Amino acid sequence: MINKTIWFLIIFFIPVLGEPTITFFIRPYPEIKTNPDAVNNKLQIPGYLGYKMLKKEIPFYNKGIPCLYAGTIAFSDNQGMVRFTRSSKKTDFNFVVSEDIKPVFLVPWVIDHWLSDETKSAWYSVTGFTDQPTKATLWNVEKSPEQKIIPNYAIIIFAPHKKIYVPEGVSMADFGQQIVLPPVYSKIKNYSPENTVKIMSIKQFFAPVKKIFDKTNSLIEQINS
Repeated sequence: MINKTIWFLIIFFIPVLGEPTITFFIRPYPEIKTNPDAVNNKLQIPGYLGYKMLKKEIPFYNKGIPCLYAGTIAFSDNQGMVRFTRSSKKTDFNFVVSEDIKPVFLVPWVIDHWLSDETKSAWYSVTGFTDQPTKATLWNVEKSPEQKIIPNYAIIIFAPHKKIYVPEGVSMADFGQQIVLPPVYSKIKNYSPENTVKIMSIKQFFAPVKKIFDKTNSLIEQINS
């Protein structure tokens, strides 16, 4: 029988000992008939989003949205969480929101880079920095000019670019092993069959994300043996 202390170590310290990860959340967008600044202010109120969800006033989906990063693919889970194994120590990232991407091959079956349709994509830079006066670590999210060539370590949210809202501005950050990026918001009401066909056509080029919690299961087996 595993006592509470061991469970505490498993839940809180295994992720730290595991592979470096990048996590972010896709949350349902509150349907508020007002201006974008008011929406952003509402989202900062603790508990506001959960309250609206309980009242079923947010009819948007945040589950099952495909995301791509460094040759891997992950789908947002029931809580809208997306997690990747981190492939770079940098704290600068790009969000590319697009469902129209095409591979450019170096040789057959070896991809050199991906192209996006500039008219059907939205780009955002996510920059980590330290505020010198306070020594606080922060994220700064800014809208970027749309480009044709997608950077190798960009995070691609495979969705219509007008259906994903990425709040701009500064927020708190933690640059440890497990990086958590600022959340984004989904305005998707139905993930259409057309989107499914599009992601299936490129899914073969991406590996599924390895779940770091496999190490937790292994530790539990060792304790029980």
